[in-house]
Parts: sequence; structure tokens; C-alpha cells
Amino acid sequence: MTSFTVLGASGFVGSHLVQHLQREGHDCFAPAKGVDISARNLGHVIYCIGLTADFRTKPYETINAHVCCLVDALTRYKFDSFVYLSSTRVYGVREDIAHEEDVIHSQPLVPGDLYNISKIMGEAACFAAGEDNVRVARLSNVYGYDSQSENFIFSLIRDALKKKRIVLNTTMDSGRDHVSVHDVVRILPQIALKGKHRIYNIASGENI
Repeated sequence: MTSFTVLGASGFVGSHLVQHLQREGHDCFAPAKGVDISARNLGHVIYCIGLTADFRTKPYETINAHVCCLVDALTRYKFDSFVYLSSTRVYGVREDIAHEEDVIHSQPLVPGDLYNISKIMGEAACFAAGEDNVRVARLSNVYGYDSQSENFIFSLIRDALKKKRIVLNTTMDSGRDHVSVHDVVRILPQIALKGKHRIYNIASGENI
């Protein structure tokens, strides 16, 4: 039996990941927020703490989740491997397929770039550890069932069910890469256990 610890287990990806690991028969530890877990070996840690749709209204909470809490975990916790969930959003707007080694551009004066900058800083903190067992998984737009989600796909479904109409505040030629949460939670443990690289993109590779 393999031991996993999911930090941020109450969130969208985290909760689905816990369910998946339990179905697969793994020992899964999902500590509550604020509990001191520094004394135990956490096994394979997957860091799911983060903000998504509400980062613009909670800038300091976003930085705390993506950077400060992460640094605390990296420096205080004992683990066999560590996977930090970042985002393919760090690549910015582009039409071609992004690759892990691509140069990333962000502008601190642009409020919308706060998310990207905090994720990049989190990645840098992971790499500063200098350990091969600390890895980054950049997720594209993850979809799946989450009745409370403000993410794009589920907000459309909720509007269709409740309001009987959908309003798209975007251009008709815009597109996003979407990946199922079920594929994400299947891949993350493999990166934790067998990963050979520092950064992994988890995406479909096609904009819809």
C-alpha cells in the first residue's frame, strides 16, 4: 500500500484525487487546514491548495496559497515525493501547443497576471529545493462535476439548468484546452511515483 497526502483535499481537484486514491486502495491522508503535520512522514505529497476563479478578488489569499503555504510545506514537512499543482495558464494566450521548457512572460502591473506570477513563484520555490523528488504539474482547464465551482464549464452548465440561458462574455473565436478531472487524478499519482522530469503539462493538447 502506497501512502499519499493530499494538501487542499477540500477543493475541486483535491477532493476528486482523494476519492480516486481511496478507490485504488492507497493510504490517503487528507489533513484539515491548520493541523500541525510536521512530525509525521507524509509519503507522496500532492499540493492542491490554490485559488482559481476568485483570485482577482482575493489577491493576498492567492499569494499565500500558491507561495507562502507551499514554502512552509517544503521546508517543514517530511515526504517521499512532492507534486505542486500549477497551471498551463502561466504560458499566457497562445495558439500553438505549449511545452514545458517555453519562456514565460508576465507583467506585475496587469492585475490578471497575479495568478500566473504566484504560480511561477511557487514553481521556483519547488525548484529551489534542489531535489529530484519535487515536481510541478501544470494543469490546463480542468472540468468535472462540482456544483459549487465558478470555473468556466460548470458555470455554463449551472446557468443552463437554473437560468435556462447561457451568456458568453468572450469572443466567438476564443478557445481553451480542457482536460477531465478523472484523467488528472489518474495521472498525478503516476507523476508522484514514477516521474523523471521536473515539470509536466497535463492537457489535451487541443483548444476547444
